[in-house]
Amino acid sequence: MKVRPSNIVLVPIVILILNCFSAISTAQDRDPDSETIEHSLRFTQGIVVTPSRREESIAKVSAPITAVTLDEIKRSTARDIPELLRSYAGVHVADITGNRRNYRIDLRGFGETASSNTLVLIDGRRATLPDLSGTDWLQIPLSRVDRIEVTRGGRGSVLYGDNATAGTINIITKDRTDTDRSVSLQAGSYSSFNVATNLSGSTSGISYAIDGSYNTSDGYRDNGDTNGGDLGTSFTVTPNQRLNIFTSAGFHSDVTGLPGELKESDLITGALRRSTLKLGEFAEVDDLYVIARPSVILGDSALAQVDFSFRQRDSEFFSSFAGGTFNGNTTIDTIAISPQINVSGPIVQLSNTLVLGVDASQSTETILNTTIFDGTETVGMFTLKKQNSAFYLHDEIFPHSRLGISGGYRYDDVNYHFQPSSPAGTDFDQHLATVGVNFNIAGASHFYASAAKSFRYPLLDELFNFFSNTIDTTLRPQRSNSYETGLRASTGTVSGEFNYFHVHSHNELFFNPTGGVFGFGANENLDGTSKRQGVELSAAGRSETLSVSGHYTYTNAKILEGVFVGRTIPNVPRHRSTIEFAFQPTQAIGVIMNGTYVGTRLFESDYQNTFGNQDRYVVINLKLRHEQDRVNTFIEVRNLTDHEYADYGVLGGFPVERAFFPSPGINVRVGTTLEF
Repeated sequence: MKVRPSNIVLVPIVILILNCFSAISTAQDRDPDSETIEHSLRFTQGIVVTPSRREESIAKVSAPITAVTLDEIKRSTARDIPELLRSYAGVHVADITGNRRNYRIDLRGFGETASSNTLVLIDGRRATLPDLSGTDWLQIPLSRVDRIEVTRGGRGSVLYGDNATAGTINIITKDRTDTDRSVSLQAGSYSSFNVATNLSGSTSGISYAIDGSYNTSDGYRDNGDTNGGDLGTSFTVTPNQRLNIFTSAGFHSDVTGLPGELKESDLITGALRRSTLKLGEFAEVDDLYVIARPSVILGDSALAQVDFSFRQRDSEFFSSFAGGTFNGNTTIDTIAISPQINVSGPIVQLSNTLVLGVDASQSTETILNTTIFDGTETVGMFTLKKQNSAFYLHDEIFPHSRLGISGGYRYDDVNYHFQPSSPAGTDFDQHLATVGVNFNIAGASHFYASAAKSFRYPLLDELFNFFSNTIDTTLRPQRSNSYETGLRASTGTVSGEFNYFHVHSHNELFFNPTGGVFGFGANENLDGTSKRQGVELSAAGRSETLSVSGHYTYTNAKILEGVFVGRTIPNVPRHRSTIEFAFQPTQAIGVIMNGTYVGTRLFESDYQNTFGNQDRYVVINLKLRHEQDRVNTFIEVRNLTDHEYADYGVLGGFPVERAFFPSPGINVRVGTTLEF
């Protein structure tokens, strides 16, 4: 299925027409938005979240969790989800290619393997792919998002299974009962242009949200252009007080250039930061998903639901090298079903909530690779399949009104099938458990502690060798033990949170750049254990016109045994902090300034720790907003000081040397949103 992104520009136009008809038919007076300054840790004691696959107050969660609300999304300087999450505690974001096409989000200092250790969900559906491509952050534009829940630590593995060692990020799309019709236009540096529109509301037991967008940009670097669009819908039908049917669907398409790295020798010999040595390289993606979730209330204390989901992702990748070219076409089809029941009721007169369910999924990856070297064409066709099934339960009991104790168990089984291959498949299984406690000290102050076992199965293209058509029978699942303890407190105008984490991993999966029979690199398990520990601090305060918030994360990631004993995990900053000021002198005017500091970190793949550190950097952003009479206008300046830096550095080339993906300099964006 290939749809050219240029066709998607029609989507927002069609929705805009629908908006106009809807506005005419349901026109009504509305007061201007009376939003007050409020930041997220940030005074969120009453926010309802879903880290245990059911709704509960954030104050009762036995884990560090960040809930990003719709108001915060509207106020932020971010253009996409990774940029939004960059300003929160415990979240390290790297724009790998420097053009917002390939992001990596690292929650617990996993560096190169962060994408396969952080589980991303969209409306509860897995968005993390079973291969090395990880998560495509462009599949959900920020305009579709209603809120985001970031739960750090391994507790999510019991509930969701594979890939949740570092944490889970659940993106909830808009499905609102209030009427909202809008169209927005944005333009900025690098010939960037974006148009988006949405329509949401409810009528006769049906709530709906429809949105579309189109985006184009030349990008900061040569061959960094992008051209794409999105269409998304969600509907909730409530025939009666006991039955609810939720559906959601989305389609994303884009073609994006890949400027590649600049080696240190290239920069020394005169290559410009905005230049590329990879002219013509690109990636093209079409991504479609559908979710259906009927739920029914049983009796007075039980809720049963079944999640059905389907996703199809088509991607094409083209690159060149000395003497030839490579073209890869990949299709991944994923189908999943997850029945679940929630039971709330007293046990021996103690308040209790039980969640239990089954997960079953199948992902099939079809690959067609064409390599031309020295005039000779080689074609490879492969089919890789992963079948997963699991049973889980999670229970929370309250011996006292201030004390909650939770625990859970999961059995998880996976089967791999490969064609052509000898042997044709392999399988693994895992037993997991978690326990947590949450104590309300006083008012809005809570202490929590938790312990969890988590795991990561080998990815499809880690397990399968494309050159020999064989399975690496030596690879084993990665297992981790994680521990969290923390304190969150709020007085209404001042709030803060402290969290200590410790992750101990066995058989950690990674790419050893000097591994394999010939020393050219191989996917392996670390021949020992690794440890990650650190602290996360957050604080916020507000008055009627000013709010200030800040976050600091300390991460120490070490290899404890084996050939790399005593070495630091590459590409993990030990120190990272953010600060934000939001000033609202009047109801119509807002000024937001934020800054991010990222400390030194090793170059990716430098497991020997011999190539030195990537430079620390500070990036400052500024946004001015004006809202009046349903018109929201803004101007935004990113990298205000025009600081030269690179989010991402790696070892590359032959002989091996340091290489960089330069990040954009100072850039400007202006936009306006009209609400009907």
